[in-house]
Amino acid sequence: MTTISIGERLIGDGQPSLIIAEAGINHQGDITIARQLIDVAAAAQADVVKFQKRTISRILTTAGLNAPYEHRNSFGKTYGEHTRALELERQAYHELKTYAEAQGLIFMASAWDEESVDFLEELGVPAHKVASADLTNLPLLAYMAQTGKPILLSTG
Repeated sequence: MTTISIGERLIGDGQPSLIIAEAGINHQGDITIARQLIDVAAAAQADVVKFQKRTISRILTTAGLNAPYEHRNSFGKTYGEHTRALELERQAYHELKTYAEAQGLIFMASAWDEESVDFLEELGVPAHKVASADLTNLPLLAYMAQTGKPILLSTG
């Protein structure tokens, strides 16, 4: 197996396992909760804390965005309103990356679309993570590969 690096961390034969704390969108769009998730990841001695980055208008159709979403845990009347409420502002990712790195964690996010890959490149992530839902999204995988950075594939 080839040894690769994600930030300062080596991955490969003879290296310890890379422990990724999955924050995802469990922050519910709240940067305070996102920071708490980072705190827990650091306390658990994870190597990486990983969020998600999605451009809602790129991954959902107009019908999907406008679909009624009646659920007791909904953050909006439509699925679009609900999913947008779960997203962090772009500036929050900058703040969270700085916060995570100050605690010795590598910051990453799964990009769900090309625009999100571009944003994460601007942010300076050391690698890209593919969500299991995008494991067969060949255009997205090819786009990520063009960055030249390591790609971690989730298999579910």
